[in-house]
Amino acid sequence: MQTNNQDIKNLTIKELFTGSDKYLIPIYQRNYEWEDKQIIQLIEDIKDYYIEEEDKQYYIGTLVVNRRLESKEPLYETIDGQQRLTTFNLLICALKALAMENKIPESVNDFLSKTIIHFESRPISEKTIEFVFNNGSDKPNFTDFNDNIIAGNRVLYNQLKQLEEQFSSIRKEVSWKSKTFEGFLNYLFHKVIIVRVQVPLDTDLNHYFEIMNSRGEQLEKHEILKSRMMKELNNCSNAKVIRRQFNMIWEACSQMDTYVQLLFPKELRMKLFGDRWFQFVPESSEQMFQLMDSSSSVFKTENEGISFSDIVNTKDLSVLTKKIEQLQDENIINESDSKQYQPIINFENFLLHTLKLTNPDFSVSLDDKRLLSFFKITLEKAKDKEQFVKEFAYQLLKNKFLLDQYVIKRKYLVGEDFWSLEVLKFYPKVENVRDKESYNYVNLYSDKNKNDELILLLSMFHVSIPTQVYKYWLFEALKFLNEVYSFHANKKGLENPENVHFENYADFLRSVAIKFLKYRFLNGEQELSYDELLYDNLEEKNESFNLDLLSYGQIRNNLVFNYIDYLLWQINKEEYKEFEFSFRSSVEHYYPQNPISGDRIEDDSVLNCIGNLCLISHSNNSKLSNYLPMSKREHYTKSQSKDSIKQMEMMKFDKSWSVDEIKVHNQSIVELLKQSLL
Repeated sequence: MQTNNQDIKNLTIKELFTGSDKYLIPIYQRNYEWEDKQIIQLIEDIKDYYIEEEDKQYYIGTLVVNRRLESKEPLYETIDGQQRLTTFNLLICALKALAMENKIPESVNDFLSKTIIHFESRPISEKTIEFVFNNGSDKPNFTDFNDNIIAGNRVLYNQLKQLEEQFSSIRKEVSWKSKTFEGFLNYLFHKVIIVRVQVPLDTDLNHYFEIMNSRGEQLEKHEILKSRMMKELNNCSNAKVIRRQFNMIWEACSQMDTYVQLLFPKELRMKLFGDRWFQFVPESSEQMFQLMDSSSSVFKTENEGISFSDIVNTKDLSVLTKKIEQLQDENIINESDSKQYQPIINFENFLLHTLKLTNPDFSVSLDDKRLLSFFKITLEKAKDKEQFVKEFAYQLLKNKFLLDQYVIKRKYLVGEDFWSLEVLKFYPKVENVRDKESYNYVNLYSDKNKNDELILLLSMFHVSIPTQVYKYWLFEALKFLNEVYSFHANKKGLENPENVHFENYADFLRSVAIKFLKYRFLNGEQELSYDELLYDNLEEKNESFNLDLLSYGQIRNNLVFNYIDYLLWQINKEEYKEFEFSFRSSVEHYYPQNPISGDRIEDDSVLNCIGNLCLISHSNNSKLSNYLPMSKREHYTKSQSKDSIKQMEMMKFDKSWSVDEIKVHNQSIVELLKQSLL
């Protein structure tokens, strides 16, 4: 199947929404499923290109369509790209809502006259997108709406509003100095390009889908980067061995869902990770390569297992059994291990964290779109490129070890999944106790209460900032762990690691949350950049606490809600011991904006204050949003839902929930936050 040039058309977002073409989302396409992290990533990508590459066009991807000839008006059936197309339609809806609030320049209004998608045989989706286009960011006053469309519109509205505030703030990030929100919108409509591909009119769509599903994969950026880095090792002494060592480190670290120790040969595990595998031994890149070089047989020979001829010709089965046991002892790797854990960051973004730690003087944004360019610039500036590559390999291995041991993962077992904070622990053979070597996963801290609190703190950050990019809290955690990791605690015979003290780690994570709230999310005057938060003297900065930012539509990040839940957990740990943070992004008015009874609270300052709000999942918010508090309490009590500790605290007001109760709860929450931030 071939497409002619006239069947491929580059469309700016302005052309897409001001033209006469309509787009049909056919019934065979799945429902709209983009989550917060994908939507936020889209906005961040466009923002970054506007700031860094304003003179260039940004290609957002392809939209594959099939022209419906039976339609009088130009109507295109969307074959591929409907998630992106629906998101841009919701973007128009969010911009229109901001236009109603006079938050965007009038020059953009001409592009906000319509949405261009229609849903085939999905009246609820059609009705929902029509509502958000005409009514802004309010929740629908009907119950049968599409949850994901409402949620996507709210995320886009909040992201755009936050961008408008950031571009308008007194103190901008350095790279934003000459940038404006109007400039961002002009870039969005005139420089962001979507490539529309019209399949030939006689295309067999079933065959087309088969081709699409069997497409090959391109070489990934981290694979290109590894090749570039290894090139710098070509001329070092013993280059062949050093390159193989570098490759082993890189490949081990790239498998983010597996503990790094398991990806090294047994011969190296104790040398690099201690006698129980839960300590990081090398204190420098030089020592790391020396330890690996002392096991150089690993890089010269490979264990090929038992040959078929050995099996056939062996007469003594005990000899064969012994060989098999030796091979099992050599590996003792459970192949299902990698399926147990889901990391909170991918490898390409993890590489950027490592680069930023290796070279703090070079400005690196934690976004893998520019992975190759950041490394290219760094290598060009490096005086000793070979040494830089070796230092980077050391930092990469150390960071992966710290990530595995000291940062949460999502653990999946049969029938359940949960956050875990576990170390890998090796158990040697012990006479009359253990006849085989083995390993297991155990809590980082033997005191379960300590372990649980760290899990709560770490997951609080992750669910608040769930995207793979811009995980500055994670960078701060890795930076802290690198600085405090005690090599002096590397002792033989320890049952648990003692390299990072719980109290220091927990205090640090709390301080990061307070810093983010003070200087970014609740700061009314000077919203600092993340680099300023990382490296500047914050005692000299303004930490104005703006209560106006604790109201509906003003809250800049879900960390505000999640930190409140953490503070409430601290007060009553026993009652909420089963609570865990989840990916919640729907702001619930406990007393609804549009109650079924019609008894609306007329004072919006009360209705929208933090005292009447909590953060819950979209599914819980969708069907009950207009119910009165007592009906909600009855439902949540029966379902035993524990989305929000703050919600559970509000439900303790069992007789009524109206203006007086909201004010009382609001005052207690504000005071709780103030005391924490002092």
